[in-house]
Amino acid sequence: MLDRSIVYAVAIIMGIILCFRGVKAVRIFVGLAFAGFLGYLGFAYTLLATHSLILSIIVFLLLSAIGLAVGFAVFKLAVSLIFAYIVAKTLFPMVGESNTLLIVMGALVLAAMAYTLVDYVLAAGLALAGSALIFKGLTGLGLVAWASLLVALACFAVGFYTQAKEQGREK
Repeated sequence: MLDRSIVYAVAIIMGIILCFRGVKAVRIFVGLAFAGFLGYLGFAYTLLATHSLILSIIVFLLLSAIGLAVGFAVFKLAVSLIFAYIVAKTLFPMVGESNTLLIVMGALVLAAMAYTLVDYVLAAGLALAGSALIFKGLTGLGLVAWASLLVALACFAVGFYTQAKEQGREK
């Protein structure tokens, strides 16, 4: 019983983070992942080419810092392009695989529109995911479903408003 309580408590904590700081958390994770990836590649290839551990560590640190910055900067563009391609591929199924250029052109137009909305879409999606975690966590801990739902809906509304307002300030 104690094991499940811990899992539900962690779900609630993660839900709160996603509701109120989801976009920031995702940006941090994407930046850290890209930093680690770029740093690892630099370390591995420098060590292979020079057999110098010190130089490899320096390259690792330098490329990790660059990767962290790039991960933050390109985040919005990458999300917009991926989203737009998926939507274009879904909206234009009749063109088939032979007309990929039409899908790419449609995706670029959608990407331009998505780029302006991605902050709000991400804020809504992450607030929704966070509120779902809160709901599951609260019901798992024994709170009745309707009360859990009210708390989750309130967290969604406040979390989305907070993240959308914060994204609007950053522009």
